[in-house]
Amino acid sequence: SHVDLIKNKIFEVLDQEVPADYAEIKWNKIKATLISRTEAVGLATYYRHFWISKYKKSTGTKLYDDFLTKVTPKNETRYRNFLEELESNAIDYIKILNPMREDYNNRKEYFWLVQSLNVLMNYFNIVQVRVALLALFQMKNQGHISTKVFKSTVLYLENFHFSYNAVTSGRANKFEKIYATFAISLRTSESQNEAHDKIDNLLKKPLDALFPDFEQFSKSFILLSFTKKAKHSNLKTKYAIQKLNALFDKSEVFSDVSSIEHIYPENDDDITFNIGNLIVLEEKLNQEAGCLSYPDKKSIYKKSNFVWVNKFADDNEEWKKSNIENRSKELAKTYYTEILNKKI
Repeated sequence: SHVDLIKNKIFEVLDQEVPADYAEIKWNKIKATLISRTEAVGLATYYRHFWISKYKKSTGTKLYDDFLTKVTPKNETRYRNFLEELESNAIDYIKILNPMREDYNNRKEYFWLVQSLNVLMNYFNIVQVRVALLALFQMKNQGHISTKVFKSTVLYLENFHFSYNAVTSGRANKFEKIYATFAISLRTSESQNEAHDKIDNLLKKPLDALFPDFEQFSKSFILLSFTKKAKHSNLKTKYAIQKLNALFDKSEVFSDVSSIEHIYPENDDDITFNIGNLIVLEEKLNQEAGCLSYPDKKSIYKKSNFVWVNKFADDNEEWKKSNIENRSKELAKTYYTEILNKKI
C-alpha cells in the first residue's frame, strides 16, 4: 500500500538503531494512538486526511509519488520532522474522531467542543470535515487562532453540515476541495490576523455559497420526525430539538436529563411523529406524561425546568393534530434565523 511504501522510504533514511530505533518507535506510537479509543481508525485513512490537510489533495494511488516530491530534502532531519508532524496530528485526529471531556480536563468551557465534534462525527458522520478540523486544531495549538474564532468556526461547521447534509442531503463532493484548499493554506499562516482572514475567505465564504436558502431548508426541516423505533433519522431530529431547547435555555450544551416528548400522543398517524409535535422533557416527567391527553399533560409540563416547555404550555391552551404542521414551519423559521443566524 502507499503507506507501506512511505514507511519503507522513511525507514530507509532513518536507519540508525543506536541508541534506539527512532523511526520504529515513532511509527508504532502513531499506530497506537489511532487505535487507542472506542472508534479506531486505520493508518491509511488517517494518513490520507493528514496529507490532504497539510500538503496536497492527492488520490490514494498518488500519495507515495507526492510524498517523494513534497517531503524534501530526503535526509534524516526532514524525515524526523515529518514523523513528528504525523504524531502530533494523530493525537488531534483521534480527539476529533472520539471526542471526550477528559481531553480538556473536564473543563466546562470545552463541553461545547466535545458535543460539536460528537455531532459532526457520529450524528452526521461527516468524514471530509476532519481535514479542516485537523488544520484548525493544529493552528489553535500553535496560537495562530484565537479561542473565540476557533469556537465560532467549529460551530459554523456544525451548523453548515446540519443544514447541508442532515436536512437537505447535499452532496459531499461539493465541499471536499474547499476543505483541502483551506486547510493547506491555513497551516501556512504566520499570524492570527492572517489565519482569521483565511477562515473567513477560504472556508466560510465558499461554504456560504452552498448554504441552503430558507425555502430549501424549511421544505426538508418540516419533514423531520422521531419515532420510538430505532431509525438513524431519529438522530438528526433529536439533535434539532435539543438545539432548539438549548436556544431557549441560553445553554451551549444539551441537557443530560432531557428526552423527546410527543406532545400529541404517538399513534399510527405519521403526523404525530413530526417535529412540529416534539419538545424536550425531563425523562421522569416524560414517563409521568405518558399518553395522557394534552390538558392533563399541561400540569406536568409546568413542573419542567426547561424554559421552552413552560413557554409552550403558556402559549397553547389546547393542542390538536391540526396544530402540528404550523408549528413545524415556525420551528424551521426559528432554527434558520436564531440558530443558523441566516436571513430569510
